[in-house]
Amino acid sequence: MNLQQARIILRPRKTAETFDLGLRWTARVGGRLYLKLWGVLLLPATLVCFGLRAVAQWPWPSVWLLASGLAMLLQGAFTIAASRLMFEPEVTVGDVLTQCVRRLGAYLLGLVATRVVVALGLLVVLGFPWTWAYGAFVHEAVLLEGHGGFAGTQRSGKFASGQYSAVLWLGAGLLVALGLFVVAADQVGGVMLEFVLQLGRPFGSLSEDGGSAGALLGFFAAVPYLASVRFLHYIDARTRRDGWDLQFAFLSLVMADRAPGTRAPRSAEKGP
Repeated sequence: MNLQQARIILRPRKTAETFDLGLRWTARVGGRLYLKLWGVLLLPATLVCFGLRAVAQWPWPSVWLLASGLAMLLQGAFTIAASRLMFEPEVTVGDVLTQCVRRLGAYLLGLVATRVVVALGLLVVLGFPWTWAYGAFVHEAVLLEGHGGFAGTQRSGKFASGQYSAVLWLGAGLLVALGLFVVAADQVGGVMLEFVLQLGRPFGSLSEDGGSAGALLGFFAAVPYLASVRFLHYIDARTRRDGWDLQFAFLSLVMADRAPGTRAPRSAEKGP
């Protein structure tokens, strides 16, 4: 880990800035690593989901339920990738998957525990948003901070406390972004098939059938971006609460004194 090679400048940001930075992070920092992870993890998930629809004739609600579960699980790899890319110049797919496997048991337990909390929230009027916020950062708590499944759930809840408004805005933004990915991919795929290739809609239509191959592709294409935005919000919250920007600046100065002639920190963004 090289503190002088941080990918972004640590400073408090508004939610809108985090979503904007998430796009640049996904394209410029995640880049090839994200693309490789997507091919290894999310492309097979896309094919499995659509295969169950096309071959096994699963109804679209069941397909979307399976897709949601797979996305919830597999986004953990992108959380780890984002964390390692924060300071490491070179990260391989093997590095990320190895860390995922090591934390898989606790991660699964944390996901199940938080989803039980969310399900209980559905029983209470207007309870769902708050219970979702309670478990929003279980990925970071378990995969990055090293907590166990139940401890990670509690840590996620404590982390969200005091910033519920910001977390709820984050959740709303993530939902909108996911919808845009799905609708855009469905529309682009439909135009290509129906008007360019003159094949009609052989792979379904989101508006008419409730789903399509393009919509599934867009759904899974959104996962790296959504995981990156949530990670960046996590970094932002730690910066606000724990003064990570000051700690980072101090440690960078100390390391610069010990290693004169090193370069200034790199950043995924321009400006201060």
